[in-house]
Amino acid sequence: MQPPQNNGHFVRMLQGVRERLSPLHAFAYDGRVWLVCMSENLPSAVYEVDANTEKVTFSWKVHDYTYPQAAIAMRQHGLEARLAHSGYQKWEVDKKQEVAYALRFDKPPDGPLAYAHGFQQIDVVRLHTQQIQQSIPCSGVTDVALSPDGRWLYAVRGGYTDEALRVREGEYKVMVQVWDTIRGVWSTQFTWGPCAVLFLKGFVLDGRYLVLAQAVPWRGVIFIDTRTHAEPSWSTRIQHTLRNRYGAATKVYDGIAVSGHELYTPVAIWDDKNEIVPLYNRPQRRADSGVAAIDLLGRQVRRVLGLSEADECLSAAVCRNKLFVTSRDGEVFIIDIDAWRKNPK
Repeated sequence: MQPPQNNGHFVRMLQGVRERLSPLHAFAYDGRVWLVCMSENLPSAVYEVDANTEKVTFSWKVHDYTYPQAAIAMRQHGLEARLAHSGYQKWEVDKKQEVAYALRFDKPPDGPLAYAHGFQQIDVVRLHTQQIQQSIPCSGVTDVALSPDGRWLYAVRGGYTDEALRVREGEYKVMVQVWDTIRGVWSTQFTWGPCAVLFLKGFVLDGRYLVLAQAVPWRGVIFIDTRTHAEPSWSTRIQHTLRNRYGAATKVYDGIAVSGHELYTPVAIWDDKNEIVPLYNRPQRRADSGVAAIDLLGRQVRRVLGLSEADECLSAAVCRNKLFVTSRDGEVFIIDIDAWRKNPK
């Protein structure tokens, strides 16, 4: 089947997603795109999308306590329900070693505050046998990210009740600890903040930089040098460019995507600045959300594309040189990356 035609523009809408008016999150694995429909912060349905034909090829309902990446892992790796439904929050897969590092609750949390207090266990799951190979003890971990070479597992530990991390009354730093997957020990650590929420978004430039996302106070997407654990000046400059030139802010709770030397992140656009961001299909109208392309080699914001008149763009995923951007209302925008580079407006 031939891929869809552009019809004069490089942005298209995905058809075939039934759960409209519900938040969608996009993930890309092994040449496929997975869309997870969220309901009350947990998945209710998962869609498998062929990136070539831009068609939904498979979908299924999620009826148990399963987070997005665990639901995808269940489908992709054929995991048994007892593993995929064990309260796993995040899966970081090492394809070479065929293992996954998964944050897990011993039991489903009783409410949203359970997440704030963190997870107490990281399971090392052997994908081929579907057995838990090892459980790494941890305290109050809220997020993990695995380096591209599989050697280092970064884990964020909140400082909500840790007096050693308190900066002043009501303000705490967070601890980022690094697990050596070869030696099986916590290798090093560094603090960040003060902030209440910190997410690990992944690595760029062959693992040279770790991408963080900070909220409360908001700082958006941040780049950290993995050798020095410091933020380079160009990371701050990118945030300033988005805010002062476009009146835009990078989202912190949802996914980013990387293709080559470009990083794509959803943005909210809340103010008229030097350069107004128009809607892609109605250039006379101003956009309130969209996606930004950041040049990782040039260390700068390359372009911003307006997609919606509402603050609704959630996550991004790249597959087969196409950028999939999801929204809170169940929309999926498909962007031809090469065409966007040639037509930045």
